[in-house]
Amino acid sequence: MTNTKFIVGDVVEVANTEINRKSITFKARIYHHLTVEKVTALGSVRFRELRGTWGAERFNLVRRASEPANTDEVKIGRYIIALCRNGKLLPATEPREYSSDVQAHRVAEQMAKKHGGTFVVLKGIGEYVMPEEVKPTYRAL
Repeated sequence: MTNTKFIVGDVVEVANTEINRKSITFKARIYHHLTVEKVTALGSVRFRELRGTWGAERFNLVRRASEPANTDEVKIGRYIIALCRNGKLLPATEPREYSSDVQAHRVAEQMAKKHGGTFVVLKGIGEYVMPEEVKPTYRAL
């Protein structure tokens, strides 16, 4: 049986499945992106970022190797990191801001290794400012 689901160079994400949620290796990596390095004759896959050979059913395709990366995506901006516990995001009261996705992802990975748990990178995609206070206008009756 050969794996036709993925090819070398594909970008996949760790699927949010029961088997992955119970796995020590994958529970903190759910939705993380990995790059396929090798596809075995039995249909398993190996990754650049992860040791071992894994069944393809644990992953969802994000982007084919033949497709260009999304160049429209801006990789700079405002990012913060939040702890995710029991499905709830718990950002710090004064979260540190990061200026690039690479930096934010690196710090989130370090925090997960050091403290355990799931850390989520959040990107600011919009900013809205309240208008200045409008003073009431008085008129004589």
